[in-house]
Amino acid sequence: MRALLYTVLFSFSLTGCREEQRDYHGYPDEVGEIILSTCAVSGCHNDASKEAAGGLNLETWDKLFEGGNDNAVVIPYRPDHSIMLFFINTDSTAGPALQPTMPFNGNPLSAQQIQTIRDWIQQGAPDKSGFVKFSDNPARAKIYVCNQGCDIVAVLDLESRLIM
Repeated sequence: MRALLYTVLFSFSLTGCREEQRDYHGYPDEVGEIILSTCAVSGCHNDASKEAAGGLNLETWDKLFEGGNDNAVVIPYRPDHSIMLFFINTDSTAGPALQPTMPFNGNPLSAQQIQTIRDWIQQGAPDKSGFVKFSDNPARAKIYVCNQGCDIVAVLDLESRLIM
């Protein structure tokens, strides 16, 4: 009987010490922690309030790639063209910084948090399993848009009409 009691107590002590795994809805842990705690919150970029927030829902990695009212906010491998970075950036020497700074009416992200997002986008903005959006179908129908006087060609996914 005493051995059973020790076994039960030992089992409870082990389960009590385990770190709880948080679900970051498809985002890699470090990125998900930032986005889900500062961006996809009540009154901002979540399903309930996205229309008042540029149509952008950041509750899941998949929803991020549905874009906002004006198109994609993250372009895999291109932090220099990912508008999300422009709105979270508070250091104009590190790239474009647009107003209003996000999170709106909140404390700005730290330089380390911004660098984490920048590095993640530079690596393709993969989901938690390493999948990069639009990489699954090399035969994907595309639209190429050339801008006169500009050396950039935008590539849009024909199905979603989002810059990829």
